[in-house]
Amino acid sequence: MTNRENLLNLLDGKPVEKLLWAPRLRVWYTALKTQGTLPEKYRGKSLIEIETLLGAVAGSSARISWKQRGPQPKGHIIAQRFNTVTIETKREGNRERVTYHTPIGSVTETYLINPDAIAKGLPMQRHLCEHLIRTEKDYEIVEYLYQDITYSPTYADYLAFERELGEHGVPIVNLDRDPMYLIMQNLVGYNRFFYEFHDHKPRIDRLYAALCKKFDTFKRIAIDSPARILLAGYHYDGTILSPQFYDEYMKPYLKPFAAELKARNKYLGLHADADTRGLFRNVLDSGFGFIDCFATSPLVSTTFDSAVEAWQDQVVIYGGVPSNIVIPSICSDADFDAYLEKLFGTIRDKPCRVLVGIADNVMPEADMNRVEAVARRVERFSGGGATAA
Repeated sequence: MTNRENLLNLLDGKPVEKLLWAPRLRVWYTALKTQGTLPEKYRGKSLIEIETLLGAVAGSSARISWKQRGPQPKGHIIAQRFNTVTIETKREGNRERVTYHTPIGSVTETYLINPDAIAKGLPMQRHLCEHLIRTEKDYEIVEYLYQDITYSPTYADYLAFERELGEHGVPIVNLDRDPMYLIMQNLVGYNRFFYEFHDHKPRIDRLYAALCKKFDTFKRIAIDSPARILLAGYHYDGTILSPQFYDEYMKPYLKPFAAELKARNKYLGLHADADTRGLFRNVLDSGFGFIDCFATSPLVSTTFDSAVEAWQDQVVIYGGVPSNIVIPSICSDADFDAYLEKLFGTIRDKPCRVLVGIADNVMPEADMNRVEAVARRVERFSGGGATAA
């Protein structure tokens, strides 16, 4: 079977021929290619070609957002446009102010620009430092912003990327955050959200209800799309979110969405680059079928074993290898080897469905010898010869 066939079987709970893996190389690849420092064996090769050399499954990272800047990623299923809102962008030194003008007023957000990161192809090139909602009036204006959006399907774009991947893998489509997490992270900001929630809960609840209703159109396009894996949960962290808060605000949006997707043989995914310990039950109860970019200790306190114990084979876990253990200055050779020994022992001995990956990403500081060592372990686990020499 091809990588694509094996991955689809893994998702569907059917037998697979081998243990699959996908290292998440985009950050590493973009940075080193920009700086001209790719290892000699990988120079002149595309990201998919390098993934193939490593025996890895290829995927996608196409996110839908009206805040998208720069080149659009491939594999979109939805386009968005404003009908009456206009956008004004002003650059002042390393600050970029983006103002959205509506018939009922304007709101502004500010980004810090990192020229060094841009020049070196590094992540975190823009950081949101001032959010759209800062006053009572801003709630009304932001609600208008979302009501003004028209969504339309772009299935041809997705299908084109699926053809590009071919039998190497399956596209993973990033949708927008669920309504409450969108308010928390993008619209109000973590630092102020719980103060705002305590002092002005009716405002939060009104905006939440409006976004849930608006996103019904958004979800319908996703459900009818040709995509099989759709991410709609992001960064749920048990040190920030209580299980009770999650069940009140995240679960009512996610669970029906997951059920409709499952009825169409599709899977709702959670981008789990966070400390999910404390939310295992909530994640399972919401109907997630794919746990993307699953972060584990020593990157966070969550352990791979504890997740397998909680979820067993009811979800596909994509991850298991923390990004910091492939950086020699952080993790010794002995600790790296010991971690892999324990990880692959758990995969062998416990009921689970796993797509081995490096979470969150292989960073520019990573030692590719260690990434290749993971590839060899995957191959040995599968009973084949090493493909990453």
